[in-house]
Amino acid sequence: MERANLAIGLLNIGTAVLVIGLSIPLVKGWVRMNAWYGFKVSKAYESEEMWRRVNRVGGRVLIWYSLPLVALGMGCLFLPKLDTDVALALALAPLVYLVAVIHASISTLKL
Repeated sequence: MERANLAIGLLNIGTAVLVIGLSIPLVKGWVRMNAWYGFKVSKAYESEEMWRRVNRVGGRVLIWYSLPLVALGMGCLFLPKLDTDVALALALAPLVYLVAVIHASISTLKL
């Protein structure tokens, strides 16, 4: 196994597992309104119930965006040596979470 494949695969898997781990308490509704942890959209601050609803939606979106990243990371572990351009694209794959946060923010507008 190539070193770059291993590093990129573990980066993607590790990032996805971390995000899933941070999202589970949001989905379960275990996180109370606070200034540090959760989705910080204005609608979330309307009430404690709305905070939980917004964070459940946000947590689910993050988990769904994490699953392909795990698959991509696992695929990297089995691919032959990667070209530089492909390796760079795969290493930047965790930036998909920027799209996930935008998706979650838009989804909360419907609540």
